[in-house]
Amino acid sequence: MKTRIVILGCMALFSACVTTQSITFLQPTYFPQPTYQFSENSVSESKVYLGRVLFYDPILSGDSSISCASCHSSYNAFSHTDHKLSHGIRGE
Repeated sequence: MKTRIVILGCMALFSACVTTQSITFLQPTYFPQPTYQFSENSVSESKVYLGRVLFYDPILSGDSSISCASCHSSYNAFSHTDHKLSHGIRGE
């Protein structure tokens, strides 16, 4: 619980320190149309940074042992190339 409070405190501090500028999403023509409502929750540099930090932080796993990046390798385009399902916590 203390760790989550610290993370929330860091998020608040980061949000206060970074000026949020709108980031333009350039969609390739071959991509499907997004269903996400960007007008209701715009993309910003601070949100992208927060997502990146959380993606590599193991605190979000059930036992704080692995991060999303542990299985979703950027080297493999964030996919699994050597097995059908991720190994998960304790190989389950």
